[in-house]
Amino acid sequence: MSQYHSVANEEPVDGIPHVMETSRAASPSLSSSLEETVVGSDQCSSSGSDSLTGINTPSNDESTGMASRSASPASPRAHTVSASAREGATFAHSIDAAERAQSEARPEGIHRLTKESHGIFFTRFLFLLGLAFLAGMIVGSWPHHECKSRYPDIVYSPARAMQEYRAVRFDGDIQTINPYKGPPSTALDEAWKALYDVGPLLVDKKELEAIGKESMELPSRPGKHLAKLAVFHQLHCLDYVRRYVHREHYRIDDSHATVSGIDHADHCIDMIRQALSCSADPTLITFSQKSPFAEVEADFSATHACTNFEKVHGWAKDQAINMTEEIIRNPRPFRDAVVASLNG
Repeated sequence: MSQYHSVANEEPVDGIPHVMETSRAASPSLSSSLEETVVGSDQCSSSGSDSLTGINTPSNDESTGMASRSASPASPRAHTVSASAREGATFAHSIDAAERAQSEARPEGIHRLTKESHGIFFTRFLFLLGLAFLAGMIVGSWPHHECKSRYPDIVYSPARAMQEYRAVRFDGDIQTINPYKGPPSTALDEAWKALYDVGPLLVDKKELEAIGKESMELPSRPGKHLAKLAVFHQLHCLDYVRRYVHREHYRIDDSHATVSGIDHADHCIDMIRQALSCSADPTLITFSQKSPFAEVEADFSATHACTNFEKVHGWAKDQAINMTEEIIRNPRPFRDAVVASLNG
């Protein structure tokens, strides 16, 4: 059986210096290390100011240095601040003394509130309390963009809970050799097949209603419907395009197929296009020039924020049903339809 293995030159990145920032879209901040997984899908900052953490904020060393400079006796600024503090304290004491003197000089009757003044005070208090409650309701209804999220919950998937992110440096070198590159071979075919050779899983009616879809129900399992993760179909498509490039070697025979080889390849290319456009990878690609007159070259070995494919792949393998058993349990027409749909 083919076994999936990660590529040695596509490795999670440890210890990347991290600069926290808040984008115009109020994007969630990353963790202190890019290797750490983004977790806490329902964790939100207590206030909008929390989302600004890290902007123009000195580091611990800088803070220590600033504190020592502020406390230094040789600093004129420190003398000025200390003098201002003493003057402020003296001024505050003088104000308190003056207020106490004025209070002692007042007639006793001035401190007494009439029933009318009590009523006015209570009415104003209720009015201000109502305004505060209304303001709290309005502010509380605003969207909190600083909430952290594993993935947008706009489309349901049972695998969403398994989805987490990590930093992975791609190997963009054309000359690199890995299990997924090179001329056709049995080892290469097995490596590719292991990427997407994952059986379907079962979902119930409520899960299908969550995405507004219907799916084939297994006669042997009432209430259970077939489904598969899109990533495995996309990888199957990419492998088909690879095989089509080497169609002389693989001797692709589409004479008995319902879809021609070229149409299948065209379908797969468009599915990959949509998948790449959907992810819209915002990773920066840099450029270099070895000498002033040399050709400018792009460096495709960049670090990307990637879904942990190994975790999703492992989860899907655990959830997959044994199709051999299902073929035996179910009638032949249903079996043929299932096999055809899964191979498409």
